[in-house]
Amino acid sequence: MQRSDEQIARDIREQLAFNKRLDGSDLQVDVSNGHVALSGAVPSYPARTAAEKDARIISGVQSVENGIRVEPPTEQPAVPTDGEIQAAVERLLVQAPDVNIRDLSLSVNSGEVVLEGSVDHLWKKLRAGEVAGMAAGVRAIHDHLVVVPSDSVMDRVIGEGIEAALDRMEPVEAEAVDVEVKDGVVRLTGSVPNQTSLISAEEAARHSEGVIEIYNELRVQ
Repeated sequence: MQRSDEQIARDIREQLAFNKRLDGSDLQVDVSNGHVALSGAVPSYPARTAAEKDARIISGVQSVENGIRVEPPTEQPAVPTDGEIQAAVERLLVQAPDVNIRDLSLSVNSGEVVLEGSVDHLWKKLRAGEVAGMAAGVRAIHDHLVVVPSDSVMDRVIGEGIEAALDRMEPVEAEAVDVEVKDGVVRLTGSVPNQTSLISAEEAARHSEGVIEIYNELRVQ
């Protein structure tokens, strides 16, 4: 039975209230045909990410548009300067050796971080954005890192690897997911029963060798 937008919105609000990592009282949740739009403000970038994750796990959600702003508390004794934010982000990235960004170029303007350089796996690009967002004072991440695989992997091999990973994942019905690969760019289409399956399918593609970008066009039944 299809869930109504009102039911979905109610569950998202309850989940946001339940999550002690953020204050959901200042967040707005709008749902139209299962497509969720989040707005409002939170004090940190990790809280913004946490709110989106909370929305994605709710039954009936088709997609999530995260329009939440990051507004650090004004009562802080000192808001970090752009230079301090840049130094903190650089330190965090150095302390995350699994990321290993090559030719890193980092800049900060009004709390918005721009990352440039290259990595050899897509998951490292995504991880770099997560790590950078942990620095105090960060308002937004603009991740322009380029994925340059260390070894050339044929599209057919990439597709077979993703399909094999989907077969191993309990929440995903592999036969319901179509995997198309062209020049390392993966497109996922088909239908899955819930957001958990959708996220799991994308995770399988993220960690596959040779993938440089993913377009997740899966639909939730």
